[in-house]
Order: sequence, then structure tokens, then C-alpha cells
Amino acid sequence: MEGQPKGVIPAFATEAEEAEWWYRNRNIHGKRLLAAVKSGEAQVLTKEKLPERIAASKKTPAPVVALRIPPARLRARDPHAPASSGGSGSRRL
Repeated sequence: MEGQPKGVIPAFATEAEEAEWWYRNRNIHGKRLLAAVKSGEAQVLTKEKLPERIAASKKTPAPVVALRIPPARLRARDPHAPASSGGSGSRRL
């Protein structure tokens, strides 16, 4: 934990591995949380702030964009692609 940047949680292969990491580093996490509370970095989620947070999480996602790529370009990228894709000249990636 000490060799990692602050706030970075590594990827784990198993849940047991993750549980061990949290347990092994529990004192460090506790100290960081206490420091964040004392400095004001950690804040209490109040009833007044909750609707704002919910609204922010439901913002309209970015629009979906469709790109048409000529089959020859796709084959250049994917040597296993069939020689003739047929259809509209596009392929879903």
C-alpha cells in the first residue's frame, strides 16, 4: 500500500485476495479517512445534497455514434475477417 499512489485500489484475482488486502491495510485506510474528515476533504451526504447527487448521476449520456468503415479497412485490421461481408458495407465491432 505504501508504494501505491493515494486512493488507488489494485485489481484482485479473487475476493479472498481483496479481503486480505483490505484487512492488511486497514490501519492506513483508517488514518486516511480520519485525516480527510478532519481536513474537510470528506463530507457528510445530507438530505439536502442527496437529490443533487442523484440528478447528477442521471445526466443524459453521450449520444451513440455510428461509423461506417469500408470492409477492406476492416480486413486490413482483422486478417481473420471473411473476404466478403455482404450487407450494407459495414460491420458491428
